[in-house]
Order: sequence, then C-alpha cells, then structure tokens
Amino acid sequence: MGRDRHPHGLHAQPHRLRPPHLRDRLERARRLYGGRAGPVDAHRALHDLRHVRGGRRPLPARLFRLVLRQCRRAIYTDLDHRRRLRRHIARRRQGRLYRHHGRRLPARHPAGHPHHGEHRRIRPADGIRGDPAHPHDVLWPGSGDARMRDRPKIKDIAEKAGVSVATVSRALSDSALVTAETRQRIHDLARELNYRPNVSARNLRTRKSMAVLLVVRDVGNPFYLDILKGVEATAREAGYAVLMGNTENDPLREIEYFNMLRDGHADGMILMTGKLPPAGGNRAGGWNHLPVVVALEMIEGSGLPHVQVDNVGAARAAVEHLISLGHRRIAHISGPVPEPMSVYRREGYRLAMREAGLAIPDGYEVRGNFLLESGQECCRELLALPEPPTALFVANDEMAYGAAHELRRTGRDVPGEVSVVGFDDLYLSKAFYPPLTTVSQPRAEIGRTAMGLLLSILSGGSVGGDEPIVLPTALNIRGSTAPPRG
Repeated sequence: MGRDRHPHGLHAQPHRLRPPHLRDRLERARRLYGGRAGPVDAHRALHDLRHVRGGRRPLPARLFRLVLRQCRRAIYTDLDHRRRLRRHIARRRQGRLYRHHGRRLPARHPAGHPHHGEHRRIRPADGIRGDPAHPHDVLWPGSGDARMRDRPKIKDIAEKAGVSVATVSRALSDSALVTAETRQRIHDLARELNYRPNVSARNLRTRKSMAVLLVVRDVGNPFYLDILKGVEATAREAGYAVLMGNTENDPLREIEYFNMLRDGHADGMILMTGKLPPAGGNRAGGWNHLPVVVALEMIEGSGLPHVQVDNVGAARAAVEHLISLGHRRIAHISGPVPEPMSVYRREGYRLAMREAGLAIPDGYEVRGNFLLESGQECCRELLALPEPPTALFVANDEMAYGAAHELRRTGRDVPGEVSVVGFDDLYLSKAFYPPLTTVSQPRAEIGRTAMGLLLSILSGGSVGGDEPIVLPTALNIRGSTAPPRG
C-alpha cells in the first residue's frame, strides 16, 4: 500500500492532472535541489515545491483569505441590495419607476416618444392607492387626495404668501407676533393647499403628546358619557385629544395608566376611580407629582386638585324631600363604604334623619357597590326586615333601578307603597317607569371644569390641591316618590 502512494518531498512525482506550468515549476525545483546549487537556490526550490504541492503551512492562510473574500463579497452585496431597495421603494412611491427593456426611465417621459408604448409604470405597492384623475401619481396610504409628490409643506405656503417659513409657523400656531390679517391669509392658503401639519414631528419638537387620559371605573357606565363630552369639548379647543381608560377596579390596570402618564404617552390625567394605585408600583415613590385632576371620586390626603359636588348637602336634600312627604321609615342603600363619596352621602342621610328627630332602625343601612344587581340584593334584604321601610334613598341611579325592579317583582307599588330616590340623574331616569326622582349632578360642567383645571396645570399655572372646586346639584322630583299610604 505504501508503494502505491505518491512520495512526498522532493521525490514527489508530477501529477497528471496538474497544469503544465505547475509541472515545469516542480521539475525546476528538483533540478535546483538535486544539482550543484547553493543554499539559497535550494531554499527557493523547497518554497516552490511547497507552493506547487499546496503544503500544510500556507493552507490556513489560503483558507483565511478565501473566507475573508467571501465575507467581503457578502457584505458588499447586502449593502448594495439595501441601497438599491431603498432607491426602488422611493421611486415607486413617487411614481417615478418605469419598466422599459430592463431600464428605469424618467417619470416625465414624453407621451409622443416612439417607444412610449413599450414601457409601463410598475403597479403601486399594496396599500398605496392611486387617484383615477391622476393615474401616474402615487398617494400616501390613507392621505386622501393629497399626492405625496405634491404634498404641501410650510415652505410652499411661505412661497405663495411671500413670507418666511418662521412667519407661517407662527401664524399656524396663532402666535400674537403675527398680525391678524397675515394670520388669516396664511390660514386661508393652508386650507386652499389642503395643508396638514406633521403631528409626530410637532410632538417630538415640543415634547408633548397632546393627549390626556380620562380614567374611570367602568367605561360601560352611562354616567361617564356626559363627563366625557365636557372633557372632550374643552380639550378639543386647546388642541388635545382625549383617551379613555377603563380600570374595572383592577390595581394593575390603574398602575398601567399612571405609567402611561409617567412615560409621556399622555400629558395629563383626569382620575375618576376614587383611589390612587399603590405607591410600590412607582419607583419614584408616589404619584402626586404627576399632572392629575381628581373629578367627583374624592381621594383624601392626596394633595391633588379636586372637582366635586357637595355630596353631604345633596343627600341631605334628598332625604328631607322624603321626610316632607310624611315618610318616617327611610332606609339607605349606600355605595362601597369606606370610599369617601359613599361615606359623605351616607353622612347626609344620617344628618337629615337626625335633624328631623328620626331614629335609624337596625338594618336600615345596607351597603352596595353602585351596580344594579347590588340594588336588587340590598332591597331584598330590607324587605325581609320585620318592619320594612316605606322609602329608600339610594346612593346612585343604577342601584335605584335594581331596587325598584325588586319592589315590583315582589308586588309592591312604586311609589304607592315604597318611594325611591336616586343620585346622578342618568338619562334613563326619565324613561324609567315610574320616572325616577334623583339628585342631578352637572356632569358636563364637571368635565369642562376638570379639563380646564388640567390645562392650567399643563401650562405651568399653580393650582392648590387643598381647596376643591365644588359645583352645585339639584333635586329633580319625578314620579317615584309620593306620600306614604295611611
């Protein structure tokens, strides 16, 4: 077996597959080494021999050069592909890409050119709509009729108005540094050119999101709709958008909304949950340094500005109405005590009963959770007493609906046998049968006031959190209350 192998070193035989020039070099190496040559020639002969045979010593270097060459080729190919792709996408969006014998032609190729029929515009990408009136233009996705190539900028308005770009920017932001006549002219040109500002760039420059959060317990509760209308009307006038957050009494959701505010996804918050998240959810140690306004649902000791109603006075007026009708056995279905709003309405009930010299029997104060089902359960509990009440003061309208439903289910007439008074004056209270007597809160005005207070905070104004803003309420007397029988 050893004889059949090719000998190594200087005795290696020329391989028949080697090209002729390599065979010659091998023969030359043999002659140089085997003849009467000096040490230098012998060294060159050995070097040539190793190069011809592909000896082990230069092989790693050759492999390294091969790998390096392949890596460079891959990198340059990828960079060139990315560059070509960016240029292709840009031309395709701008409507400047044609196909004509494998070449790209300019967008304004003359229609009368003899080869005009031999090339065609490449179909726009999906999501980029074309305008039938301008088939050779490509639109921004969802941009309406504003063509991307001709999309107006502040510079276009400035050129047409004959003023500087800075003047146009100030006029569009209604700055007092620009005269009213110039502002009006620039606004007219902006409408004429269908100019729309780049909101993302503006927010990045001003470091504002131009959005506020309205965080509530349950977005399905119709009570919050009128408040949202008031907040949105005031926010829109100031250029803000309103985002509504639904916590469903979940502390983790509450923390998420506060983190959105802390991370800059919103500039301010109107809080209507009646509580702050645990301080442990904020690494800064608390939430009272954030721009937050509390509406209706009070948070005592928070140091935050409040917009609320006089819950004690409103509840007292509602119970006094029942007392004036001749009721003496008046029960109260409260909200989730110990929340401040529920506590204050219960305090108003107790105050009216005490001032009238009426005792509150055991079991006449039951606790609900502001939901319709809890109104039914609490009413069922009151009707099971040895001496059931002849009138109910309920802490909100939704529980009052549930109580009235339970009264009718058990065959009791409302208001013939039991009178019911609610709190909130939802729009359904008028359509309810009988129409519900209830305390009306100025919900739209609450929303406008809370948003105005938040705007004052965002503009750098100092707002004291010690004295809340208290708005008036009214008792709307309808068909669910009447004097007791006998």
